[in-house]
Amino acid sequence: MARIGISSDEAFRRLFAEARATIHDWYHLNVVNKLKEPVPHSANHFSRHFCTRILIYARVTLLLLIIGSVDIDNEMQFTLMVINITLFAFSILVQFWQRKCREAQLDYRFRKALKLLDSLEKNFPSIYTYQSTVEPATEETITCQTTFRDGRVVEVPRVLLAQGDIILLRPGQVAPCDCETFEGVALSAGEKLNQKRMLEERPVGAVIPLESVQARVTTFPVKQLLDTVLTMDDKPLQFDYQLHHVVHHVFERILVPFVGFLAIFGSVLRFLYSDDESYFGTRFIFAVPGLAVLPLLVLPLPVILHIVKRANNKKILKEMRLEDREISQKDLASILAAVTGTCITDKKGVLSTIHPLIEKVIFVAKPEESPENVQETGNEDLHIEVLNMSAEQREDVFSGWSLGFEDQHWLRYLPNLMPLAHNILLNSCSQTENFTKFLDHLTVVAQSVPRTIATANRRCMCQFPRIVGFSENCLDQFASPPTAVVGLYKRKPGEAPLPGLTKHRTPIEMAFCTVHSDVRSLHSHLSCHGTANLVLDACTHAWDGKTVVPLNKRLVASIRDYYQRHSMTGHCLAVSYRPVFSSLDESLQGKYLEVPLNREEARTSSAIPRSQSFDTLRREGIVENELLKTSDQVIDHYFTGHIFCGLIVLQYEALPLSVQLIEKLDAICVRPVYFSKENELRSRVFAEKLGIEAGWNCHISLADEEAPTKREEIATEQFIDQRPQRTKFWKRLAMSDAQIHLIECESVSRELPAGQKISMCSNKVGPIPNKARLPTGVSNIRPHLEEVDNVPLLVGLFTDSATLAMEEMVDIMQVELCR
Repeated sequence: MARIGISSDEAFRRLFAEARATIHDWYHLNVVNKLKEPVPHSANHFSRHFCTRILIYARVTLLLLIIGSVDIDNEMQFTLMVINITLFAFSILVQFWQRKCREAQLDYRFRKALKLLDSLEKNFPSIYTYQSTVEPATEETITCQTTFRDGRVVEVPRVLLAQGDIILLRPGQVAPCDCETFEGVALSAGEKLNQKRMLEERPVGAVIPLESVQARVTTFPVKQLLDTVLTMDDKPLQFDYQLHHVVHHVFERILVPFVGFLAIFGSVLRFLYSDDESYFGTRFIFAVPGLAVLPLLVLPLPVILHIVKRANNKKILKEMRLEDREISQKDLASILAAVTGTCITDKKGVLSTIHPLIEKVIFVAKPEESPENVQETGNEDLHIEVLNMSAEQREDVFSGWSLGFEDQHWLRYLPNLMPLAHNILLNSCSQTENFTKFLDHLTVVAQSVPRTIATANRRCMCQFPRIVGFSENCLDQFASPPTAVVGLYKRKPGEAPLPGLTKHRTPIEMAFCTVHSDVRSLHSHLSCHGTANLVLDACTHAWDGKTVVPLNKRLVASIRDYYQRHSMTGHCLAVSYRPVFSSLDESLQGKYLEVPLNREEARTSSAIPRSQSFDTLRREGIVENELLKTSDQVIDHYFTGHIFCGLIVLQYEALPLSVQLIEKLDAICVRPVYFSKENELRSRVFAEKLGIEAGWNCHISLADEEAPTKREEIATEQFIDQRPQRTKFWKRLAMSDAQIHLIECESVSRELPAGQKISMCSNKVGPIPNKARLPTGVSNIRPHLEEVDNVPLLVGLFTDSATLAMEEMVDIMQVELCR
């Protein structure tokens, strides 16, 4: 079989050749041949040099001085002639020096780029190490592309793709660059492949997932990057704006023409009313405007600024102990003095951990028994218990983080935590590759379901079982890999967005199940991870730490309330379990099942006894060794009668170095600005961990408000009409800044009834209302700055930050704050 794709050596050889050719083409276009038209003069494109207008003023002035220096006998003094010639030559030298300075800047970029390229090519490794291909893809930040290199599938940074590379376009993924599929479909960067609709096998009712499509790269992404970097102009600083305003606006356009006009007008009047023997009756009248205007031109200004810049740079480089002389081409003093804010455009691996860590563990618990309630029966005394977990970075930063319970007496809940930890071991991160394929499928499904998004809320949680007490060999009795992997989802439209959450979308309802056979028993173990709404539909019982108890409506409502709250501010995962006695037919392997919207929830009445034995579970419609051949049979046998184990809440933790960096920036009066790609609630939770103010009137959403499409409106109306009447979760707005600041709901007191524990925090959900009427959307920022105030420039948190909106907002801040 022929090897697919190209080798790493060939890819990087092409990449270096293209990069070198791009740099040389840019140099010949902009420096040697000067074929590229210059950028028109504007407030955003200028330097500290004189423009053509002021040099024209200078030469006209010198011409008038030369004419005025000639006496009535047509003779000129030698001293005046030397002075005029010197000034005229100086103006020519200034213009020539300015042109050379501009060319030197372009030449410096050319030499620096070639030097860096030669260094990379010389020190390039002989062994190529690529990132793992089993990381779940998300919309937030994707910088790598699945590619065939050296005959294997690896993850290659998009900028390092070479022409001829064979890439895999996953379902729902946009093209990372210009490419062409093997069927001849050409795609531009940012376009999506119009794949065929997902097919459903009629006999079994399972959905056949879309496969990744192979495409050949037809361009070099590094070429566009190099063109952008080489042609990018330095942003003007505050001192540049002030100098531009004084020299090119006040002097050139106002003061010099006004003084020149007054001098000419006064000289004309003196010439008309003076006798022939006075100076104003001779050619000296031409020298008067020149003498009045010439001091205002300040011809030595560019030279003076250059000398001052060199002196300042020398002191700064000496203080910072830097020896790179090429850095001195920049005005380091003005650059460092103009730094008033630092923009951070991403957090994963920069400000926070690469993956979220466990923050809370939520489960069903029973109050501690006392002599007064030992004889009580029923499950009305059950409540939701929350254990907070804290993360601490190890001394060796490459060793990861260590987790621990904040409650020192957490061992009393060990019976509640053991099934949860065991479930995580069975459905662990070793199944990431299968879950990634399932997530790709959900990405396509979510495009047709209003207000939903495929979220990778299932992350590595292997550290939690070790904390609870499980060892590495505790899974020896279970078959590995699992005998079956089942992915289920429901096309349920997302909740209506909360006021103020422009781009909020609900995670699509899904469940990812693994089935492991047990050599010590006759049944298999099904471990289910997914969204709470769908998992709870399959649960009839819960584990309270001692026995299996039926779920009642109060507990289900409480669990859903917790899930909705924490899924808005972070990642929340529901975990359930059940024993199974049936096996999956081969025709269903590798396919996914869609749970019908009208499927009734399998809820157990509260009149059922508090616990069920193992034999009872076997008698609930379960037939031993039955082969499941249709999706309905799988749903009925695998997705009913689950035992709820708990919820796992995950959050991104701020790196200690990041928090220290924010504190140091505040200490030197540099304001940190955080651009988050997530919604307001998630962004504010992490911003507060960093130490950035994110309360009332301190955040702006860069997403423009969009009117819902007609299809979404019809789908929403039909869905709402079919739903039972109940209190809408989105109506629970924040009551105060302190409530939304916490966004938590713990069991406050053990003496209170469980119902009170839940009701005390049911209204702590929602964004802070935009009482200050700050603009929403990056397109409304400039009108707000021009017509209202400059508050958007003082905000430290921007949410819903897409790449283009983020770039535009940074440009607005750089321009407006320097003026």
